[in-house]
Amino acid sequence: MTSSAYVAIRDDNSFHSLSSNERDFLCTSAHGPRTLRVDGRRADEIRKVRVQLGRWYNGAECTVQWGAGTRVTSLCSAELVPPLPDRPNEGIINFTVDLSPMAGTAYRQAQSASTAAAAAAATTIGTASKGPNYADRNQRFLANRVLRSIERIVVVGGALDAETLVVTPGSWVWSVTIALTLLDDGGNVMDACVLAAMAALRHYRKPHVDVDTSVDESSTTLPRLIPGTLKEPTPLALHHTPVSISFALLTVRDIASDSRVASLVDPEKREELVQVGTLSVAMNVHGEICLVDFGGGHELTPEELSTCLATASAAVHYLCQELDATLDRADQAACNEVLEHLQQAQKSANFTPLDLGEIGCIDCELEASKNEKTWTTTAKAEAEEVYRIQALDYTTGHQAASLREETVDPNQRASNSLFATLVKAAGSDQTSFKQ
Repeated sequence: MTSSAYVAIRDDNSFHSLSSNERDFLCTSAHGPRTLRVDGRRADEIRKVRVQLGRWYNGAECTVQWGAGTRVTSLCSAELVPPLPDRPNEGIINFTVDLSPMAGTAYRQAQSASTAAAAAAATTIGTASKGPNYADRNQRFLANRVLRSIERIVVVGGALDAETLVVTPGSWVWSVTIALTLLDDGGNVMDACVLAAMAALRHYRKPHVDVDTSVDESSTTLPRLIPGTLKEPTPLALHHTPVSISFALLTVRDIASDSRVASLVDPEKREELVQVGTLSVAMNVHGEICLVDFGGGHELTPEELSTCLATASAAVHYLCQELDATLDRADQAACNEVLEHLQQAQKSANFTPLDLGEIGCIDCELEASKNEKTWTTTAKAEAEEVYRIQALDYTTGHQAASLREETVDPNQRASNSLFATLVKAAGSDQTSFKQ
């Protein structure tokens, strides 16, 4: 493989530059009989990777901790938009890479690189003249290299089919956006960004859409997103999961005519400062190569390239296993969270607490009902006494007492009748006569 003009990722003229002793040590150790690296790894050994995932309605995030110094976060979201005029039967996939001073003092504040047409035009205009948002050549080179590599891996490599993002052909499609932010730069930013993007795409769940098919196609009826509590969202149609593995190419400085090159997988930031070239290979767990990005700087023989591909295949198997295990745990945690939310919602639906205003009204009604009941009982007692006195008044002769018109309970009718009153009075008079 022939070499071409190579542009260094970092600026050697900054204070991040290494001394001559450090450069000689790194290059000599890489070409020794037994490869030595500053962090104790072998030449074909990558750093430990930790992945943290999160998911919510119509969104997912992933934070990749690559080794001890590199950290990248990615955010995946989607929205319903009209399709592009020249591609009415395909969805839209956009990528954004943000490199800011948060990742390191070697970076400047600048606009993020994006595949969107409007954002790309704004970035070109902003970097045309050196202003407060001007990013130097190395920073723009790294951002564009990561951006275009991810686009080639996901879209061109066939990892995500854009036709599966169509809701209504020619009317509504999904626009998926993956925003990558570099938090810490400890070397090998490319591999960390690719892993974060693929993890976010696999962990994302797309909501279901309700489209009214009763109206004609010319109408402007908006589709309705169905909440996740009513219908379970579905994952994206990913055909495979490609992962990137990068190599740093180092040569011995003192021997200019020596064509030997040492390839170190997963270079850290010091090794990136002394490398003369870089090689990035993206492949899936089946060994299918999706991307080969050779930045030039030094020639590679077919044997050296085959060695790099074999090392990349072993590293991809390790990363895919770690990613699958993390995704399984994250999916189980998300399912448990949804079940807990549904249980709490069911408990809240069964118990409806009363507010203070309703309790006050109920107390007033109970007090009024109690007073009305007491007044009714007193009125009945007074009417009963008047009726009894009138019935026992013998001065009226044969004049009958007036009958009461209120309704009397059948069980108390005998005791309250006029006949029972007269019988009771006659009995008391007879008793007094005998005495």
